[in-house]
Amino acid sequence: MSTSENTEDARLTAAETSRTIIEVNSKATLMFTSVINDVVHENVVWPDMPYLTDDRGNIYFQVKNSDDVLQSLTSENNFVQVIVGVDAMEMLSEMDLSGPSEIGFGIEEIDDQDTDDTDDSDEEDEDEDENEEYDSEWVTVVSDNDEQEDADETLEDWAKLETMRSSHPMYFAKKLAESASDDPIDWMEQPPACVAIQGVIRPAFIEEHSTIQKHLSTNQSDNSDITESVKGEIGVINGHVHNSMSSKDNTAEQVENNENSDLPFNETSFYKLEMIKIQVISAHGHPTDVEIEDYGRAQPDALAHSASKIIARLKADGEKTLQAFKSVCWRYKSIQVEEAQLISVDSLGFDLRVCSGTQVQTLRFTFKKRATSEYSAERQLNELLFPINHPKAAKNEAPPSK
Repeated sequence: MSTSENTEDARLTAAETSRTIIEVNSKATLMFTSVINDVVHENVVWPDMPYLTDDRGNIYFQVKNSDDVLQSLTSENNFVQVIVGVDAMEMLSEMDLSGPSEIGFGIEEIDDQDTDDTDDSDEEDEDEDENEEYDSEWVTVVSDNDEQEDADETLEDWAKLETMRSSHPMYFAKKLAESASDDPIDWMEQPPACVAIQGVIRPAFIEEHSTIQKHLSTNQSDNSDITESVKGEIGVINGHVHNSMSSKDNTAEQVENNENSDLPFNETSFYKLEMIKIQVISAHGHPTDVEIEDYGRAQPDALAHSASKIIARLKADGEKTLQAFKSVCWRYKSIQVEEAQLISVDSLGFDLRVCSGTQVQTLRFTFKKRATSEYSAERQLNELLFPINHPKAAKNEAPPSK
C-alpha cells in the first residue's frame, strides 16, 4: 500500500476521469441559445437529455422527434455547452444565462447582469444604490487589504479577487446559498466531480447510425444478461459474503438510464457533439482542462460501473467498517479521526472523507497495483481494511485512546 508519506498518491488522469464520468452517466444538461430569423429567441437549458457514447467517448444525443428542439439550431448557430455528472439545474438555478459567448466554465469573467424586473423604476434605483454599497463592503472584507474601494464597485471586480481564482463560481454560489439557508450542512458529504464541455452539435451522419445502432443493441443485450445473472447471485470476497441487492439496484438503474433505447429507431433523432473544450470540475469546483486528443485516447476506469456496488457493500457493514476506516487512517496517515466515510473507489485506490477534531478533509489511499476488476479492487480493499496481524503488530498499530 502506498501512502502520501513516501510517494505521491496515484490518481486517475483528468482524461480518464472525464471518460469515466461520461461512461457512468447516461444523461446530460444541454445549454444553447435558440435563434429565429437572426434574432435571439430564448436561452434553452435542457436537463436529463439521454446520450450514447462510442469506443472513443464521442457523445450522441438521442432526442424524440416530437420533442426535437435542436431542429432550431443552424450550422451558424449550433454552439452548445454540456454538463455531465452533477445536478446542473441546481447549480444554475441562480445563474443568469445570457448567451453562448458569455457562458464559461473556466474562471475568467463574471458579467454584471441586471435580472430584476422594471415595473417600478424608482424603487429599483434605490435598491441598486443599496446593493452597490453592500457589494463594496463585501469586496473590502474579502480582499483583506488596506486599499480603499471605490463607491461604484461592480460585480465585474469580483472576478479579479484571488478567492474567485481558487474556487469555481458554481461551487462558490452553491456553498454561499447553503450557508445562508437554515438547513444544516453535512460537511462529510462531498459532491461528485463533473465534466463541462463546450462544442458544436450537428445531426449524426448516415455512416454514424450504424455505430449508434450497435451501441443501442449492446445496451439492450447487457441489460438482459445482467437481469438473468443477478437472480440468486451471491459473491464471496476475502471471506466476506455479499448478497445481490446492490447488483439488482444497479441493474434497475441501468435499465432506467437506457429507457430511451427501447424507442423505435425511426422515432428518434441523433445529434453528435463535436467537442471543442473539455474541463473536469472537481468536488471543490477546481477546473482542469483536458486535451481533446488525450480524451479520445483514454479509457473509462475499470471500476466505472462497480464502484457504487463496492461502496454500498462496505457501508452495509456499519460500525465494523467505520472502525476499519479509523484504523487505516491511523496506520497509514497517522491521523486519528472520529468519523470516516468512503466517497469514491477507482482502479488506483480510494478516497475517505474524514473528520478529525474541527478539520474535515479527504484522504487518498492507493492500491499496491492497479485493479483490473471489481474482484481485484475489493480484495485489496479488504486486505487493507481487515488485515491479518500478529498480536504484537496489532498492539503497536492501535491508535492512542483519548
